[in-house]
Amino acid sequence: MLQKAVVAADSNWVEKSIRDFRGSPVRRIGDEWMLITAGDTAAEPGQWNTMTASWGGFGVLWGKDVVFMFIRPSRHTRGFADAASLFTLSFFDEKYRKALTFCGEKSGRDHDKAGETGLTPIVFGNNIAGGRAVGAVAFKEAAKPEFCSYAQRIVENCQALAAACITNGLTVLTGGTDNHLILVNVHKLEKSAGSLTGRQAESALHECHITVNRNSIPNDPNGPWYTSGLRIGTAAVTTLGMGKAEMEEIAGIIALILKNANPAADAKDPAKTSKAKYVIAETAKTEAHERVKKLLDRFPVYPELDLEFLKKAFCY
Repeated sequence: MLQKAVVAADSNWVEKSIRDFRGSPVRRIGDEWMLITAGDTAAEPGQWNTMTASWGGFGVLWGKDVVFMFIRPSRHTRGFADAASLFTLSFFDEKYRKALTFCGEKSGRDHDKAGETGLTPIVFGNNIAGGRAVGAVAFKEAAKPEFCSYAQRIVENCQALAAACITNGLTVLTGGTDNHLILVNVHKLEKSAGSLTGRQAESALHECHITVNRNSIPNDPNGPWYTSGLRIGTAAVTTLGMGKAEMEEIAGIIALILKNANPAADAKDPAKTSKAKYVIAETAKTEAHERVKKLLDRFPVYPELDLEFLKKAFCY
């Protein structure tokens, strides 16, 4: 079971414990609604998301105060909630109903919810002590002799990934890398259908179970929101034990997806192409899913977990 720290806030922007929550949860959640927010709210748009929910509840489980709600896997907020160590539940007065309706009907994939509703995320407290603790653990880890060889493998894997991307017809800025990251220009793709935005490329890869981030490139023709690049790192795959052969396979899968993804028609003006929506050939998506699965079967993300048991217990 995944455990998350939950912060609740009312419309006076006061952080509250669920034990101090006033009013009927049934009425506050079911009738008045709430916002579920997760991600790095101190970062630029795109690094967090919020969504309206009218389902969930409070209670006690095995002596612990708990809050529960359900987020469909297809919702944009789900990925942020899964990745974050905490999320917030915010409750509002009736005057915010229009903003809550917008956050429920519109996706953060397509809209800047904070900018379009006027709702601004705020950060409670500070993370100085937490930052120091994280730093202490990191420095202790980095002082170990084996960390040097691990760091070297990360760079070698990234160099192998860059070379394989180039071999597969992708444009890697600077022609390679000397560190743990590469930047791929998706505005220049070897295909007749034209280019993608970073946002489209990021979403297409996510749909095929490859996690990357879109990133601006120098003189980016699509600006800092849609972007024209992908930022790809090799620390996580190196931690799983992957090497040069797997980098070549990953580059091949990425190229397969990008070369078979195309901008969709703009919803408002079909004569134009969207900078967010895309279409991907089903055959390419199916092949990508199979190849990713083969990799993860050999290099499971959480080898200590019994995935079959978890699927039976929690999936429906």
